Amino acid sequence: MHGGKRAGAGRKPVNIDLEQLEKLCGLQCTDEDLAGYFGVNVRTIERRRRREASFADAMERGRAKGRISVRRGLHLQAAQGKTAASIFLAKNLLGYRDARSNAPGGP
Repeated sequence: MHGGKRAGAGRKPVNIDLEQLEKLCGLQCTDEDLAGYFGVNVRTIERRRRREASFADAMERGRAKGRISVRRGLHLQAAQGKTAASIFLAKNLLGYRDARSNAPGGP
């Protein structure tokens, strides 16, 4: 039973702006973050993602844009000569790994 026995009983649906949802997902907000921002329960976010294709699409589009933004920033840092960014990219994109040695005194 949803919303009680009376017609019109229960909480009215919350309007979640899909443009704002996409922007927040671009910042890699979790479902908990989104629920807090929009003033709904986490289950509401999960349920709408399952039931509404436009909702799920907005979330995925935003998260993809966020990943691209992070990737762009990382490549920029590597291009500026930041060693840690270069090492991270080499390990994660090129499959490089630290050399291990079983010899005493080795790395």
